[in-house]
Amino acid sequence: MDCNQLGGSLATIRSQDESDAVKNFLDQVSFSHNDWGQPGSDVWLAGSDEDTEGNWYWETNGQQEPIPDDGFVDWRTGEPNDAGYAGEHCMALSSGDWKWNDIRCMSRKFVLCEIPDSNAITG
Repeated sequence: MDCNQLGGSLATIRSQDESDAVKNFLDQVSFSHNDWGQPGSDVWLAGSDEDTEGNWYWETNGQQEPIPDDGFVDWRTGEPNDAGYAGEHCMALSSGDWKWNDIRCMSRKFVLCEIPDSNAITG
């Protein structure tokens, strides 16, 4: 199951209020171990710098919107760092503090979806 199948897209976080709401939600969900038996579970967001290293943008529904350096950002200390042999061009919330981390795009993570009210699942 992915966000598109639910009528939405990976989540974006564009303000401190949105960040606080997401962190509050994730703190209420059990993430003590992921499905692969490892402690903690990072969560995918819609951020990427795959086109140009260091130029981060939100990608939703095929559209790119730059994440301005002088706008809201919530990177972990020392991030983004593009560590690793394959580069880190996707964004996830890191379990524990729920701050942004650049990671390899092929990593297995949970997803956080934004679904418009018109597509919301009820019942």
